Amino acid sequence: MTAFLKHIAIKFIQSAIKILFIFPILLLITVIELPITGIFPVISGLSVFYLTGILVGYFLKDKSNALYIGISSIIGLITYFIIGFLNPFSILYTIMITVSIFRGIRISSSNWIKQSPVPVFTLLFTLYFIFNALFLTSDNLYRHKGLLNISGFAMIAVFLPICSFDQLKAAFFKSENKIYIP
Repeated sequence: MTAFLKHIAIKFIQSAIKILFIFPILLLITVIELPITGIFPVISGLSVFYLTGILVGYFLKDKSNALYIGISSIIGLITYFIIGFLNPFSILYTIMITVSIFRGIRISSSNWIKQSPVPVFTLLFTLYFIFNALFLTSDNLYRHKGLLNISGFAMIAVFLPICSFDQLKAAFFKSENKIYIP
């Protein structure tokens, strides 16, 4: 596998993990704003825009944040005009697209753990439990509870290795002359 494809694949997986952790927020926004179309077009669209940001970040290495914000905003506005400006959700979705592209650029051009530290994942994982209670109490949201629970189980499976990343790294790799016992 070439270095380019390896970089894109790793960064896209990291972006997918980020989307997984913000899934409860996306689900709530989508159910409230777009009850007919559903969450899957929103998630797949954000995944494509994260990938766009990763590609932009790969080709425009070490540029200023102002340039990255400008590129993200331009692509977001172009998408806004393509989606159509009659739909009120398109403004919110344009903001989400712009942030996704910028996050994709930042993830592509730097260390992922620096861009997404463990306390952020801890906060987002805690928000899952709050959203879980919210989905239990609302009739409109309750029918999406199964989807929220599936994402919660996936979060647990991803959250534990993220939290213990340093310990896992120390267990598998030697550092200088020190040998770590798992």
